[in-house]
Amino acid sequence: MNETSHHLVIRNVFVHDLDAQSGGCIILEGVADFTVADAELNRCGAVGFGNGVRVLSGHAGLIARNDIRDLRPTGVAVQSGSENVEGSQAPFALVGGVQCSIVNNTVIDPREGEAGRGWLLRITSEAPDGFTFLPPQQATIANNLFYFQTSQLQNTLNIASDLEGVE
Repeated sequence: MNETSHHLVIRNVFVHDLDAQSGGCIILEGVADFTVADAELNRCGAVGFGNGVRVLSGHAGLIARNDIRDLRPTGVAVQSGSENVEGSQAPFALVGGVQCSIVNNTVIDPREGEAGRGWLLRITSEAPDGFTFLPPQQATIANNLFYFQTSQLQNTLNIASDLEGVE
């Protein structure tokens, strides 16, 4: 029997300075009805592999009011068939996310590498070998404020060319 963890709340925690093997500050896999809020997440994982919050196959989640700093590649990554996840307070990557929202965020001075290898927003359906993800769909991206210097980023957006309906 495959049971999913559910109704998980992570609030008011300080996670920092984890080693290169960690992969990030908070990693949620296969969790339903979750909240990550009011956390301080700093310097977790190796450059190019550490996320503030990474959600894999998560459902009905809220990521809000977190202070996420010095993380690469993304502050919040919603991946691998996740559905109905709302994120807040960091540069973003939607990788196979369904019904996810990126709404009402302020991102200040992301540096190359912190925002998805130099991007403010990344949308793709790429998956590891042997896996297939649904393409990102029914996402809401609205009312976000990005303050940045173009010299600090490779590009502002990275949207996979094989996605349909992305404007």
